[in-house]
Amino acid sequence: MGHTKGKWNIRGNTIFIDDTYKSVATVHVVKNYQDITFKPIEDVEAVANAKLMAAAPDLLDACRWAIEQFKKLAAEGLYPEAMLTKNGGEGIMPLINAVQQATE
Repeated sequence: MGHTKGKWNIRGNTIFIDDTYKSVATVHVVKNYQDITFKPIEDVEAVANAKLMAAAPDLLDACRWAIEQFKKLAAEGLYPEAMLTKNGGEGIMPLINAVQQATE
């Protein structure tokens, strides 16, 4: 599975690709679950959600880069190899798990 390529940005409640202005998503906060009345994006939490989603491709790239750097360090004996595979928050497993969650 791949995400929409390009630099993501936000305008109002829409996340879009900078160079093409292709819409990726629109963010709303549901105020009433029974009749699905939406509150505009000006809601502080919705804006924070939109910013996080717009940063998602860059965050994914940063996680992938960090994983590769730790693997290189392990190959050079400068980082414990076991820390590349241990679970429970040790080593870089939180990064690996986050990348898997985002891409699988």
